[in-house]
Amino acid sequence: RDYPSCLLTPVVYSGLLLEIHKFVSGSLTIESSRNKIKSGKLAILQKDEPQKSKQESTNLRMNATQDVIYQENRYRHFSEVIGLLSSQAKALGLEGKMYSKDMKLSEMKDYVTNKLPRVAAQKKELFKHLLLCETIVDEIGGNFEKHQLIEESILTNTNRKQIMSYIDELMA
Repeated sequence: RDYPSCLLTPVVYSGLLLEIHKFVSGSLTIESSRNKIKSGKLAILQKDEPQKSKQESTNLRMNATQDVIYQENRYRHFSEVIGLLSSQAKALGLEGKMYSKDMKLSEMKDYVTNKLPRVAAQKKELFKHLLLCETIVDEIGGNFEKHQLIEESILTNTNRKQIMSYIDELMA
């Protein structure tokens, strides 16, 4: 049995999403101004940020049959996901620019009625996942590698001095 693994910080996309955002009944609640990490900090430890007048909250169904981007990336290492999402964004950008003045009227009609709504929906989903990645990087990004090394040191019971200094750093 692997009891310590449940205490470690995940490195896959779905695990990091669950680490940061609230998960209720198969749906991830994404709030632009709050997440698990920000709500868990003391008020004096949080940086003063200007409050947005409009609180945006969206949901992401963590269901692979409904969200193709989530299905493709949920078990991938987070560093891979960022690269894949950026390449998908470039591909969608090129696909969205396929419209040209040289198109015939029937081709334009087909493009506007069939392809354009599909590309717009894909861009919307991709934008949601890019925002999620940005949130993950903002919240965990800076100390992630160091944090992973410290967790490994704790498990192997090595570098005791480094572990204690890191814990002191976190508490200060």
